[in-house]
This record gives sequence, C-alpha cells and structure tokens, in this order.
Amino acid sequence: MIFDRPAIRYHLKNNPDLALRLAPLTLSQETYEFVIKPESPLRTPMDVSILKLQRQGKVEAIAKQLLD
Repeated sequence: MIFDRPAIRYHLKNNPDLALRLAPLTLSQETYEFVIKPESPLRTPMDVSILKLQRQGKVEAIAKQLLD
C-alpha cells in the first residue's frame, strides 16, 4: 500500500493491533506548506521560526512524538 507517510504513521500509532508496518524506503518526499498572503507581516517571522525548529531537530522530535 502506498500512502502519505505522516498520515500512515499516525494511523499505525492509533491502531497498534494492525498487522502492518512501515516500509524502510521512501518513493517520493513532499513537504507541507502554509498559505498566507505575500504581504502578510507573519511571513518572515513564520519562515524564520520554522527554519530554527528544523535546524534544532524540533520538527522531527514533534513528528516522532505525535506519529510514533
């Protein structure tokens, strides 16, 4: 079965009795995005905050906490 990795991780976490496991490979990687107006004053602060969280490993830590 091919599915969105974060969604299936979440499903497997909430249904541990399923006889399924995640494949150790990724066929294609896509990112999520936030949609805001180009002139929004939040644009740069959001970008900077997300980059900081990624560099500090916090994005992956949050994903592991929620999905594993």
